[in-house]
Amino acid sequence: MGVLNAVRRAFSSRPAAGVQGAQAILRPAEAGDVEAMLKIGYMFDNGRGVPQNHQQALAWYRRAANEGDARAMSMVAALYACGEGVAQDEKAAVAWYHKAADAGHAGSMTEIGSRHEHGCGVAQDYAQAMHWYRRGADAGDSQAMVGIARLHEVQNSSADYAKAMAWYCKAADAGNAAATTFLAILYDNAQCVDQHCQRGIAWYRLAAAEGDARAMVMIVLLDEIAYRVEQNEQVAVAWWQKAAEAGYTTAIHQQPLAMWRKAAESLDAEAIRRIGHFYEYGQGVAQDYEQAIAWYRKAAEQGDPLAAFLCATKSAA
Repeated sequence: MGVLNAVRRAFSSRPAAGVQGAQAILRPAEAGDVEAMLKIGYMFDNGRGVPQNHQQALAWYRRAANEGDARAMSMVAALYACGEGVAQDEKAAVAWYHKAADAGHAGSMTEIGSRHEHGCGVAQDYAQAMHWYRRGADAGDSQAMVGIARLHEVQNSSADYAKAMAWYCKAADAGNAAATTFLAILYDNAQCVDQHCQRGIAWYRLAAAEGDARAMVMIVLLDEIAYRVEQNEQVAVAWWQKAAEAGYTTAIHQQPLAMWRKAAESLDAEAIRRIGHFYEYGQGVAQDYEQAIAWYRKAAEQGDPLAAFLCATKSAA
């Protein structure tokens, strides 16, 4: 009864408006309702409606796990892995992930695969990683599909880019936004089986539409560096802003010409050098080598070593 009393105290300490809803969850949990147990565990785990308390979260997840709930088993594993509410114990985490996997939890199958891939809590074993990723994929987990693709991609001498691409496609079709980005990178890679760049750009755009900030950045980089899409300064600025809004903090510091000019006004050496880059390659402005060198020189005067190198080498040329 210690756990239940602690929960009651936590709920009673909340504002009156939230007590009724919390008590409504507590009563069925006390009566053995597994879904309610999970909800209370989640509330304590994340501090939703009660003070955050990982020990209480673990206690409720354990109760649900003891009732055979695979999701609860997975949450117990995660708490052991992170050392929240209990001493960190990778072996215990793996054991709980195995229990969850045996109970049919696809995400836990994928997690076991990831641990074998990276040697976390178990010996590194790519064969075992592939085995568990395949189990997760068969159970419908798109992240497991990404894992399979990655293993096909990184196996050095035995890398199979065609298979990697096929699995990234499956993951992307299953709604995995990261897979669309990885697929685009694979298309854009010189080692790729199919060198049709526009297909890669199409995948980046799909990933960007799903909110993947990295894909937004890659659309601009392909425009700016590889010249594989139509150059359009306004479009580039818009994509950088979207990437920044989506959480890609580097994008804030990598805006195209209009943004770099603003940064250069405060004598930001990197921004000044970047403007030289725009003039050198004619990106957003007419190509002008003299202007490029002038901007590189300004950046060098602000202490930018790369600008000093560029200024020296391009002036000599």
